[in-house]
Amino acid sequence: RAPYVHAATIIEGGARGMFDRTLVRILRHRIKAVLQIQCLARGVNARVYCARLSDQQKQHAAASLMARIYRGHAGRVRMHRKRALVHHAHAAAKIVDVRNLFPSDLMELAEAIALPLVDSTRPFPPAAVLGLMRIVVTVLGSEQAGDTVASFSRI
Repeated sequence: RAPYVHAATIIEGGARGMFDRTLVRILRHRIKAVLQIQCLARGVNARVYCARLSDQQKQHAAASLMARIYRGHAGRVRMHRKRALVHHAHAAAKIVDVRNLFPSDLMELAEAIALPLVDSTRPFPPAAVLGLMRIVVTVLGSEQAGDTVASFSRI
């Protein structure tokens, strides 16, 4: 009977080993399948993430381009208006040159300043007019002293 027990143990061990190896093979196959699925899922997620990031970068680049174009346009408009203002200021300075003032204009300005001193109901001229009068008086005084008007062209 002992040789049968020994033979049965050997056969049983072989059957268990074969069963366990088959089970391990099946488990490895399942793990490999799971890993492949996870790998595919990670790849899809990475591609979606990269596509979104690329879209965001494209959108940011487009917004930056539009902002740059607008700032350039606004700067050109601002400089155009500034040049026009300087041009009109030079034209106005030529028109309102001290040499072009008539004595009647000076008398009218003098009355506009003198009347409020006599009649308290009459308002004084605005401060801008008084400032212009100071400039005119300074330029006229400098011309009498022999200075040129060109030195006052920056006023």
